Amino acid sequence: MKKISFSVLSDINLLEKVLDKIELFFAENGLKGDWIENLIIASSEIISNAMTHGNKGIKEIPVDIFICIQPSLITMKIKDYGKGFNKDKIDDPLDEENLFKTRGRGILITESLIDSLEFENQPDGTCAVITKRIQ
Repeated sequence: MKKISFSVLSDINLLEKVLDKIELFFAENGLKGDWIENLIIASSEIISNAMTHGNKGIKEIPVDIFICIQPSLITMKIKDYGKGFNKDKIDDPLDEENLFKTRGRGILITESLIDSLEFENQPDGTCAVITKRIQ
């Protein structure tokens, strides 16, 4: 089992460096393929949401990232320090009135690229848990 954990401030300009760090961690542990790119895209969406929505773009507030690689499963936990939310109350981006909105597709995109996405509302924030079976 391989693990990494780190924090990043909620500065969207740091997102690319964070994704590079995640991709390097995967590569150093022998993971490669198109499905890894899908996991990076999913990570980008959820980390970006944590920075901009969860932490309201307040750059001094961190986003905590934890990744665990097991022989057949990758688990990622991305935690913000916002008030939390109810995923079921998010507007459906596929509804006709939402089709031309420029926002609101991150969770839909993420769910299409991974095996599972769960949100845990905690007393001090929200933790998104992403799982992806290793092929």
